[in-house]
Amino acid sequence: MVISPHLSRVRARSRERGAAVFIVVLLVAMLTAIGVFAAHAASLSTISSGYARQSTQARYLTELALQATIAQLDNADIGPSLIQESRRKDAYVCDASAPERCCFAAEPGDRCFRFSREALEGFTGSLVVPYTPTIPGSLGKADLQYRIEVEMSDFSRARPPPPGMDLTSAGAVNTDAVMVTLNATSVVYPAPGPNAPMDDKTLVAMSGNQELLSAHVVVINVPIK
Repeated sequence: MVISPHLSRVRARSRERGAAVFIVVLLVAMLTAIGVFAAHAASLSTISSGYARQSTQARYLTELALQATIAQLDNADIGPSLIQESRRKDAYVCDASAPERCCFAAEPGDRCFRFSREALEGFTGSLVVPYTPTIPGSLGKADLQYRIEVEMSDFSRARPPPPGMDLTSAGAVNTDAVMVTLNATSVVYPAPGPNAPMDDKTLVAMSGNQELLSAHVVVINVPIK
């Protein structure tokens, strides 16, 4: 049987069209994969920068809580009386039967006084500018919430006395300088839904941004009696 040259050319062109379609489909698939990878990488970069920003916000908020607590202890009408109350009342003693009264890494018998967010902001006012849908607050445009707590522990006499504290003046024997340890913790988290649980474990799990900072502070003019 003799195949005409025209039929041979038709079959060859048909094979070429099949190869061209395969190449086009392969290129489209490759470009789609590249686009999906680029979009996923951009999304990961945005999420990573958001977590970094939220972590920075948590750190600065913790520092702000420490400064607010120090300012409260530095107030002559508040600081010494808080120290005196913490050293006298058994309600601040760490007990195995009441672990909620224990500070971080506390031993039985240690004393712990807690400054809550409400207590600090009752003294200083709001620590951040609140978020509104039209005006971004201190934590940005996202509706972020925060919790802060400062623990005061390790009550001990400051020896030697701080510079400028004259123990020879009249009435000096009735006051003391007390050194305490402050451990400040803050959690920044997205505002949960109306039915979301609000316990501490859930907040830490959903936020991923918790900061802890410590400071040693000396409070002077604490009444001895």
